Amino acid sequence: MYSERNSTLRGSFMKHFKIGLRTFKTATAVAICLLISHLISRDSPVLSCLAAVYCLRTDAASSYHFSKHRIFGTSIGVFVSIGAIFIQNILTRTIFSDTLLVFIGVIAVIIFCNMTKHPEGIITSVSTFLIICFNTPATETIHYAFFRIFDVLIGASVAVLVDFSLPGKKS
Repeated sequence: MYSERNSTLRGSFMKHFKIGLRTFKTATAVAICLLISHLISRDSPVLSCLAAVYCLRTDAASSYHFSKHRIFGTSIGVFVSIGAIFIQNILTRTIFSDTLLVFIGVIAVIIFCNMTKHPEGIITSVSTFLIICFNTPATETIHYAFFRIFDVLIGASVAVLVDFSLPGKKS
């Protein structure tokens, strides 16, 4: 009785640990991003790996669609944040000026994404904008911002290539 019950529990438990095609593709894309980042001497593979995970979808067409929006959204966030930081460097920095600048920047990002018919890029754009405005040293803003686009291009490209290369659901 015990061994039969134990076997059933083990079988039920193990069925959740199968490695499906999408899991394999995701791990492959992340591994490729890690290797590329190492080969081109990037400080960190995190952004390209995250972009690959985000962009890899159930089929190649969806992966391509999400990759376009991820790249576009990142680019918008980068350019608006560079403008905001430029203005921030001209103004006297206070909590009020920073708050107003971020308020206007978030609105600008959302409006631009909607105007260009890329509402799927809003979350990525706003996230990129905020990360660059708050977490990037002023002396490294331009450098970090453009490498952020570069890393997303790597991850998105790898995701699409992996999805097109490995067999699976037809797009």
